[in-house]
Amino acid sequence: MALNTIPAVSTDATKIPLSTVTAKGDLIAATASGTVSNLAVGTNGQVLTAASGQTTGLQWATPVSGSMTLLSTTTLSGASTTISSISGSYSKLYISILGVNNASNFAFSISPNGSTTITSNIMNIGISTAAQYSVIGGNLVLSSTTAIGYLCAANNSTNSTSLFIDNYSTSNAVKPFTVYSSFQSGSSLIGYSNAGGINTTSAITSLVFSASAGTFSAGTVLLYGVN
Repeated sequence: MALNTIPAVSTDATKIPLSTVTAKGDLIAATASGTVSNLAVGTNGQVLTAASGQTTGLQWATPVSGSMTLLSTTTLSGASTTISSISGSYSKLYISILGVNNASNFAFSISPNGSTTITSNIMNIGISTAAQYSVIGGNLVLSSTTAIGYLCAANNSTNSTSLFIDNYSTSNAVKPFTVYSSFQSGSSLIGYSNAGGINTTSAITSLVFSASAGTFSAGTVLLYGVN
């Protein structure tokens, strides 16, 4: 009569022991080559993120709402500069534009999805001389073939502009925007703000920054995605 035998417990080093995980939601994460550990679940609402300083290279973290992510830093040059392949993963775009300059007076425009047409339907700050400034804005509803823009004085790099475009990634709604601009004239600070809409339901995936005359000699564009 054959004797009953008890199967041997496997000691195969290629197997991960069940005892590695001890609670609901535990994850198995590598700590080094061929080495694993238990990563305990986070609290409700947290997300798993990369964290090189942690033993497993991972950690649970609370997502930050209302945060901004720098998508690109671009130096303006030539007659126009394009920022393309803009991520559609955010609720709005924030564009900070610093120190735009040119050798001559020129109209500076920001064109969604590549149109470089500058018409009377853009918002403007008219600068006719170094000491004379006037608002000459027109219709604030922009068609898809017009640009957001304003006029700049030659050799004046003190200007600063903040532009917000809401719902930029949607394909079923027009795009509201707000813009704030300022520049220095002698000891005076000149400011301008306005709002309008870009009359297109297409997602905005690129922005063209153009000079109506001459070429950009300076200017930096910081593009942020905002949640």
